Amino acid sequence: MRQPFHEALGLNQAIEDLARTIRALHTVDTHISDGNDNEGCRISLSRLLMADLGAVEAAERKAWAVVVKGGAL
Repeated sequence: MRQPFHEALGLNQAIEDLARTIRALHTVDTHISDGNDNEGCRISLSRLLMADLGAVEAAERKAWAVVVKGGAL
């Protein structure tokens, strides 16, 4: 029964990481007024956002694989 719990924790962590990146991107968009600094931060955070989305997708696939195999989240 450890596998479903482990996969659920992995998915939860990936979603939390994504949420933090979104909050950081929002902060950069709304609070940094210098165009050069803003753009550099946005580019880095946008790349991180895409990586976080990929991590959520991978964690979701693992969690669903456990459910399909008969485990329960």
